[in-house]
Amino acid sequence: MPLSSLATALITNIVTSIIGGAGDMPPDDVYMYPGYQQPEGSINRMFPAETMVGVLAGPPTNGMVQINGRPMRAAPGLQIRNVHNRIVLPTMMTERHVRVRYQLDGMGNAWRIWILTPAEIAQAGIPANAPNTRVPWRY
Repeated sequence: MPLSSLATALITNIVTSIIGGAGDMPPDDVYMYPGYQQPEGSINRMFPAETMVGVLAGPPTNGMVQINGRPMRAAPGLQIRNVHNRIVLPTMMTERHVRVRYQLDGMGNAWRIWILTPAEIAQAGIPANAPNTRVPWRY
């Protein structure tokens, strides 16, 4: 059964949009390279005041995350955001040992995790070997 011209136009438009939008954002790992400069006009993220800085060992496994070598439970609604502030599924994470900001829920479980760009790490003024530190966010 041949497709109608409307169906063909819709499918063509969808495919063109997907292919055209694929190159809009740089890959997530581009921010991990030394010497990377954040593009001008990019949005600075705002973090809640109670966030802490740490090193995420890798993606959550079996309901646990490891930050600064300390295993902790992942909250049921855990959100991990990449350097573009997009939510990343734990199974899609490829980064290991990355500097993050994280927030705990009322039970002490990891609730929100943001993977930081080099500019955000520098803005917080945290040395590369700093332990688990509560750092206030500067506006």
